[in-house]
Amino acid sequence: MTDIDSHGAVVLHATDAALGMVLELRSAEDDGESLALWVEVTGTSRDAFTYDMYFQAVGDASPDDWSDERGGLVLVVPAHRIAKMRGSVLDVIGAG
Repeated sequence: MTDIDSHGAVVLHATDAALGMVLELRSAEDDGESLALWVEVTGTSRDAFTYDMYFQAVGDASPDDWSDERGGLVLVVPAHRIAKMRGSVLDVIGAG
């Protein structure tokens, strides 16, 4: 898999720091190995997007959703949110 979508654009790039933090959080979840991190734009606040991130089963992703595996973590962006997520970076700033 890759962070590039079928249009040749980056959908979601995750930094090593972000992956480490998410993998640590996922390890505390029941059946953590079967969970992906789902990320989507949920709205706007002032002139910036707001996001929702949650763990959900990898198997719940549909063929139309974008997904990518990075360092043992599957990232998923629901199909209806891909356009707004293009070019996003998941990173850790400060304490998280």
